[in-house]
Amino acid sequence: MIERETIERFIAKVQQPANGHACWRWRGSTRSGYACMSINNKTISCHRLSWEIHHRAPWPTPLIARHTCDNPWCVNPEHIVPGTYKENRHDAIIRNRGVGRKAASVCKNGHDVSKPDLVYFKNGHRSECRECAKRRSSVRYRIKKTQ
Repeated sequence: MIERETIERFIAKVQQPANGHACWRWRGSTRSGYACMSINNKTISCHRLSWEIHHRAPWPTPLIARHTCDNPWCVNPEHIVPGTYKENRHDAIIRNRGVGRKAASVCKNGHDVSKPDLVYFKNGHRSECRECAKRRSSVRYRIKKTQ
């Protein structure tokens, strides 16, 4: 259960617009652009805290927080959904977010990547479709086997 003092500190740093469905701007500390605050000498993510306050439940681990509004400073619990890293990266590609990412429905070799289960991500640095990953792995295996 979240302490009342923590909830009050959180609310004091949130700018809520008249339209409750719009983004709630965080006016406190940030880390890499994402809202954060310190509780018991531990830095926590405020978008998760907002979700926990709103839903009166602990964050579903091991899932990550996905912003449906694409604003890292937003703490509106309606804009935060639990999801996997893979789903989050797929969102980034579809919405043309992230460094060097381009929205696309096919990979550079023409394979369909419009569905999340068809996209393969390695270490968050390179993206390729499952078919390309399989082919690259197969070629590496054959080369290694002949050596």
